[in-house]
Amino acid sequence: MLLNNLLGERTYNNLWGKHPPFQIDANFGGTSGIAEMLLQSHLMQELPKKNSLTFQDFNFLIHVLPSLPGKWSEGSFSGMRARGGFEVSASWKYGKPTSVTIKSLAGNPARLKIGDQVIDINLKKGEEKSF
Repeated sequence: MLLNNLLGERTYNNLWGKHPPFQIDANFGGTSGIAEMLLQSHLMQELPKKNSLTFQDFNFLIHVLPSLPGKWSEGSFSGMRARGGFEVSASWKYGKPTSVTIKSLAGNPARLKIGDQVIDINLKKGEEKSF
């Protein structure tokens, strides 16, 4: 209901908020919420106690389509960024993922969650894999 209200009554076609005066937090907040429905990424462990940290010290969880609205029975997104230096694209039909592609931009390990399936990935920088 909130999403229908946001997209149907509270925003213009370009997703800018209709409420005067112009409020950038409404514009960023709405699109950020939609992005989080399609892709979430989280740090899986606490930061190590070191003087010099690199991204290779971390493990990341990337969850594809964690909160897809029931009315979005089919669709796709491409080029969304996830924590740890990943670029993710996905498509779905009947509310289920049909393809997911992940590209590593930094060479970090991650755990990919697609529906009930959990996949550990360890791609080299620039490497891409499809599921």
